Amino acid sequence: MMELAMAEKMLIDCPVWNERFERHFTSAAKAVDDLLKRRDDIETEGDMTFEDGMISCSALQLGMFGQMQQNKSLRDMYASAARYLMDKHQCLEQLLIPDARMRGGTLRYWEALDVYFVPNQIMNSPHGWTAWKIYASYYLYLLTGEEYYLTDFMDTLGACIQVMDLDGKLRWGFVPDPYVEAKVYVENMDKPFCGMPVDSIVGEQYLDMISPWLRPDDEENTICQFKERGGAGDNTVQEIFKALEECALTSAYILVRDDGSVKAYNCRAVLGSGGLLVIPDEPIIEKIHLNAKIPVTIEVQLQKKKIIKESLQGQRWIKLKV
Repeated sequence: MMELAMAEKMLIDCPVWNERFERHFTSAAKAVDDLLKRRDDIETEGDMTFEDGMISCSALQLGMFGQMQQNKSLRDMYASAARYLMDKHQCLEQLLIPDARMRGGTLRYWEALDVYFVPNQIMNSPHGWTAWKIYASYYLYLLTGEEYYLTDFMDTLGACIQVMDLDGKLRWGFVPDPYVEAKVYVENMDKPFCGMPVDSIVGEQYLDMISPWLRPDDEENTICQFKERGGAGDNTVQEIFKALEECALTSAYILVRDDGSVKAYNCRAVLGSGGLLVIPDEPIIEKIHLNAKIPVTIEVQLQKKKIIKESLQGQRWIKLKV
């Protein structure tokens, strides 16, 4: 609803779209303010649990709405609520493990589903819905400028995008459990579009997608239901690529610390006597987020031009393409 309202805002010169913007933005604001009051005193799917998605989704929505505010006190208010939730959410995060396949991932349990993995369930970390935590850390970094959230945002994204192997094969998620005996649903080579359970030992590995082959005979005229052929429910993995595109694929990030040291993602950045020299890693980089704790002069070297901005401090986006 917030994204819809922001799209409508660009058309508010037209009375029809202005009315829609105001109506949808007001509705979204009421929902976010309800989260602001409740914080973690909420449920997930009718259960009074403390669950990954209920917390990370609330935090990312508070953070996103905070980013829309021009008033600093309002931004700080929503950021504080998002921080409160994510501080508690750390009990569901892989923050200490050095394995890059899992670092920053969220701990989830039941997504393997009965049709995919029986008779027992498994932990999964990361999973497609870990992407919600990527957004939460991303918005908290933009709101606070704290290095922790930048590192967490990138660590989590780095673990998540490895669900796609280097050869382009897409996997469903990663299993952090070291040893699980179960039946895994695999493709039945003798029966098209069907699967069969196979006795397996699974541990610290990726599980493959099943929706590419678990399909109805007549896809064109079939409405798939959950857990039926063609309704495998494993495409939550696409959430990761949405977060990748919106937060990182075309953006670079630079943090200049108080002591002049630099942390950079998606670019090379060197601070010298002449200022901060920045070279984006790829031509698709459209903007740079600069978070400078000290004043810097930045020079961005592009293929056909240079962009120079003097005496910058604090947080700002620098656009490279119009």
